Amino acid sequence: IEAQLQQLGRRPQVILGTPGRLLDHAKRGSLHLNCIRRVVLDEADQMLHMGFLPDIENLISQTDANRQLLLFSATIPDKIRNLAKAYMSKPASVTAEGKHITLESIDQRVYMMNPEEKTQRLIKMIEEDNPFLAIVFCNKREGAVRLSYELTAAGLNIAEMHGDLTQGRRTQILRDFAKAKTQILVATDIAARGIDIEGITHVYNYDVPRDVDYYIHRIGRTGRAGNSGVAVTFATPQDESWLRRIERAIQATLTKYTKDGQIKTKGNASAAPKRAKASSKPKITSSYQSTKAKAHKARGHKGANTRQRRTSISSTGRRGKGR
Repeated sequence: IEAQLQQLGRRPQVILGTPGRLLDHAKRGSLHLNCIRRVVLDEADQMLHMGFLPDIENLISQTDANRQLLLFSATIPDKIRNLAKAYMSKPASVTAEGKHITLESIDQRVYMMNPEEKTQRLIKMIEEDNPFLAIVFCNKREGAVRLSYELTAAGLNIAEMHGDLTQGRRTQILRDFAKAKTQILVATDIAARGIDIEGITHVYNYDVPRDVDYYIHRIGRTGRAGNSGVAVTFATPQDESWLRRIERAIQATLTKYTKDGQIKTKGNASAAPKRAKASSKPKITSSYQSTKAKAHKARGHKGANTRQRRTSISSTGRRGKGR
């Protein structure tokens, strides 16, 4: 904070900050919001997803009415539109049209099953695939916490990441994951964008996302930098309408399997359709080659420390608090 106070004392032309820290400086008197000419809200949809809307509205309300407000967002949910209506006067809307979505480097598969079957099927699949690094996505924080506990109890080396963790804790989790100290990252959509980590060979959608864009963001964590990747989605009969929306968005048909690996619907969204054989239990592999720094961690993850931490938290009756 001291370094920031000195920087603000030099009257900078551009100030970049998180909503909470900017409000902190406004309360201290080190930042005068009524002098701001332009306010840029980047990743607006992510800001709202992380619960920053009250702070953002507080910040904007303290700026001069004649200031310019710019919102940048990958998606425009209703809350973003309402924010624009409240603080903008006849705003111009600029849309950058993307080209056809290309996901050729990612082998996309869907496994159909009942909700109660997903956890054991995921554990078995991870043990069979033995991914170098993998992300398991859940739709809600509560689901990520519960699934993390069950995967840890099964002996897997996991970490969990969601919006209830501090920024410092999230940074440490990603640092350990990038160094392959953790093999499996169980996360909400907070990890769906902006993460570019070498060695993510598999993405598992434990829950089908309720936003088509997030499906694309999620599976885009693998198959990067010329490597191939695998994206597996666990779907229930209630998810079929969302699967159809995803297929329309990516302009492809996803290959659907039963929970036992029997092909139910053959698709055209596979990364390597020529190599795929009609097998009752498809083998998921990856072309990723670990670097020397990570090679010794490529096998044998057991997560003893993570399990010990979980057991300790559970035994004290504190599991679930502060998460």
